[in-house]
Amino acid sequence: ASTVMFLLAKNYVSTNLNETLENKPKLKAIQTALLNENPWRTFLVLILIRLSPAIPFAATNFVVSASGISFPVFFFGTIIGMLPRGLA
Repeated sequence: ASTVMFLLAKNYVSTNLNETLENKPKLKAIQTALLNENPWRTFLVLILIRLSPAIPFAATNFVVSASGISFPVFFFGTIIGMLPRGLA
């Protein structure tokens, strides 16, 4: 389900999100810091987001994939980050 949401959001929502972020410099700075610094940093942030029980999976899938994250980082970060909740 996460992969399907990733593909849909990446293809259909990412352009609208980028247009919205152009009007909001603080959010654009956050996106740039998370995505353009280092893939490992993005990977670790995604794992931490997935570990949080306060953030629903569907919302995370939508926002993270529309933001421009690469598929391998999304896929492996999702698997590792969801593992503790899945095993509980």
